[in-house]
Amino acid sequence: MSTGATRERGGRAVWSSQRSALVRTALVRAASLLAAMLVVGGADARAKPAGGAPPRTSVVPGVDDLPTVPNRPEPLAEEKAQAQALFDRARELHDGGKYDEACPLFAESQRLDAGLGTLLYLSDCYELTGRLASAWAGFREAAAIARMREQPAREKIARERAAALEPRLSMMRINVAEPNLAIGLVLTRNGVRIGEPVWGDWVPVDPGEQRIEAVAEGYRPWSTTVPIAGESGREDVFVPPLARAEAPLPSDDEGQSPGDVMRLAGLVVAGVGVVGVGLGTAFGIDAMSSYADARDTCAGDDPSRCTVEGVALQQSASDSALVSTIAFSVGATAIVGGALLYVFAPSDEPPPVAVSFVPGGFFLAFGGRL
Repeated sequence: MSTGATRERGGRAVWSSQRSALVRTALVRAASLLAAMLVVGGADARAKPAGGAPPRTSVVPGVDDLPTVPNRPEPLAEEKAQAQALFDRARELHDGGKYDEACPLFAESQRLDAGLGTLLYLSDCYELTGRLASAWAGFREAAAIARMREQPAREKIARERAAALEPRLSMMRINVAEPNLAIGLVLTRNGVRIGEPVWGDWVPVDPGEQRIEAVAEGYRPWSTTVPIAGESGREDVFVPPLARAEAPLPSDDEGQSPGDVMRLAGLVVAGVGVVGVGLGTAFGIDAMSSYADARDTCAGDDPSRCTVEGVALQQSASDSALVSTIAFSVGATAIVGGALLYVFAPSDEPPPVAVSFVPGGFFLAFGGRL
């Protein structure tokens, strides 16, 4: 028997087994042969419907876990081989009752090479692990694909399985405050965006924590976590009006005008000048003191007849005098430059003195405004 025929019959074997929510693994195995006899055909259980797969947008706005791909191109040979290996391993785990391990493998196989048989197995696996909303969506999609392929037996099985799940589904409704409708609100559930057309509608959700987040530019984000427990639950979520975000505080530099910067620079430059004048003064005093000591060692107060110590003192006095002159020059220049920067810095305030010329004279205004 060919591998394709085996997968086809195996893919169909499970789907006629469980006609109610209470039937579990034992019936799935027991009815597999019967289903294989009722549903004939030699096509691959994972093959796509004739004419290409239908658009794989989510059949349920609230279910985002079903691994379907819209308008996916034909998979490569390597992808098909990997998908087949995953399918075979997942089916072994599924038949062995290890559903939590089988579901991810079915999902990855479906992602790599979407097929109707894999989708049915995956949906069944979701149901057995309590993810009823994902299972319901998968069976509905499988029914649509089977209808396109003109496989009424499979379509009937998928629709019956979906219908049996409907009373057990947990539902969530997200209502949005009216002021949020005009601010470009983005609403997500577990990181998946929820389109505005389904706001306020009941949608199926799988059990577990549901993270609802709402964001809009210029507004504070809002979020909440809603636990979904068990079956047939109903949870209403209300997104209140978002509060406007506070404007960021201006930094210290933003409050300084060009005039403030120039005045500050003038003070700094003038301060450097004061230090220079101080150094010049200190070195000048040292030069005068050293020169006086050198004169005391000179015979007849003659600078050319000084002792060796006196000559050294004269040289030290000359060096100090040079440093003093340079420091005084730089310091004085810096003080003048700093003063000019401070005085001529532009001001945001009106000038303290205003001059107005008129025929035959002029007016001076002190402390007034032009």
